[in-house]
Amino acid sequence: MPPSGGEDGKPRRRRVLGWVILALLLAAAGGYACLHFSTRASEEEAWLSVRDSASIPALAAFLCDYPDGNYFEQADSLLRALRAADDGAWARVALSADAEDLRSYLVQHPEGLHAHAAEQKIDSLDWERAVLENTEEAYAAYLQAHPDGSYAADAQAMGQALEALKLSAEEEAQVELTMEAYCRAVQNNDENALLSFFPEVIGQYFEIRNATKDDVLGKQRALYNGNILNLTVAVGDDLVASRDESGDFHTAFSAEVSYVHADSGKEDRTSLIIRAVLSPDLKIKTLTAEETTPDEAEGEGKAAVH
Repeated sequence: MPPSGGEDGKPRRRRVLGWVILALLLAAAGGYACLHFSTRASEEEAWLSVRDSASIPALAAFLCDYPDGNYFEQADSLLRALRAADDGAWARVALSADAEDLRSYLVQHPEGLHAHAAEQKIDSLDWERAVLENTEEAYAAYLQAHPDGSYAADAQAMGQALEALKLSAEEEAQVELTMEAYCRAVQNNDENALLSFFPEVIGQYFEIRNATKDDVLGKQRALYNGNILNLTVAVGDDLVASRDESGDFHTAFSAEVSYVHADSGKEDRTSLIIRAVLSPDLKIKTLTAEETTPDEAEGEGKAAVH
């Protein structure tokens, strides 16, 4: 059958050339094999296999194999419509920073012309999210979703680095015992014991930056100003701790402070979130406290310690 569409079939040949190029680009970018129906099926069988497939690669391959076939115009028209729909769907999500938008595109157009670009952008967005969270769980989730992703090696390395910073049960117990002993020294107004927890210069002690041991004593003596009786510091059971790259320990926990006024006999209570940084030899390098409600303290004691 002679080619249709103008003198010597030139318009059709130009379209065929376009579909050949498309088929080759799909094979290179998306890993699709260029199908060849003519070696295994008649044109009729090949057409029946692709007409309802909504597959751009399959239709492009059909047109390559049957440039003079009876179904060329139908296949050409269908492929153009699929390309237009695919381009429209991609235009709606191409600039989105939401990976779910891109995944929706892939669900609707798994063999679309922009499938490879969508997969690459999802990979990048998932990696950005993992870095932002910066947890072992986040990096593991990235690797599960992208075992061969562009950032797989980085995710594995970052996860291993965070694993190395985790405290052993013994180290966490030592941090907890240190902070409990510090609170006990405050409660008992034991100045000698209190000073033993600090180096000569403390990065921050409550609101005082670059504090000295004299500053620690000053805060303690202001607390016991002659009008305080029966001060109690109850440490919560929500202490969390981690280690940074330098080896310092970071910890946070809730504490309930109660005391009785000597002049009035009135009892007051204060709920705190205490955060501290301890050196590897368990000296307190910084210590801050934030007043909060009991309900807030229960939740915030589990918060990040960095």
